[in-house]
Amino acid sequence: MNRNFLLALSLFMFLTLTPCNAQSNKKLCCGHEPDPAVIELHNQAVNAYTNHSNSPDSVKKAMTLLDCAIEKDPDYQLAYAHKAEYLKNQGDLTQALETLNAYLKRNPTEPYTLLGAGMFYEKLGNKKEAMDYYKRAEANFKRLYEKDHDSVHEINRYAAIRLIEGPEKAKALYEAERDRLASDEERRKVNDALVMLILETPREQLIK
Repeated sequence: MNRNFLLALSLFMFLTLTPCNAQSNKKLCCGHEPDPAVIELHNQAVNAYTNHSNSPDSVKKAMTLLDCAIEKDPDYQLAYAHKAEYLKNQGDLTQALETLNAYLKRNPTEPYTLLGAGMFYEKLGNKKEAMDYYKRAEANFKRLYEKDHDSVHEINRYAAIRLIEGPEKAKALYEAERDRLASDEERRKVNDALVMLILETPREQLIK
């Protein structure tokens, strides 16, 4: 699987939002291409947290490195994503949401972060705000797909639709679009598995 596919899969489950831990010097799904030095700060943070997440010093080190990465590159999506994940894991969901919204102030149409922030709002009990974010995510997943025809955007769009209108609506849309989203049977089967995961995962687990 390519890196964008892993990114999409991880961002759909939102944190789950942990795309293949360390990142090489490639563009993100939002089209931003971070500097190698910033990527290295991010990767050091991920390694510090992943290997020693039970250590307060390691968590603090990871956060400091991510803050440095964000300061050097305020549009670096993965640094915000991992900072939000680590804050959530430490029980600070409000600060995690603020982290995602800080990114969205600069990149208000980025659908993967919109979807994740919507899940955080729902987890905090703000269903109205969550629905607004899901709808914005759905519209921008559609926009990205129309731009580059990468099926991972459409699959994540079904996740947003599932959260807005329920699994039956998302299933019907996927079944209508299934054949055009994959160029071969192998990719079609992968898409099927991902969509089934979206449809069959209980809502409370989906936003966990």
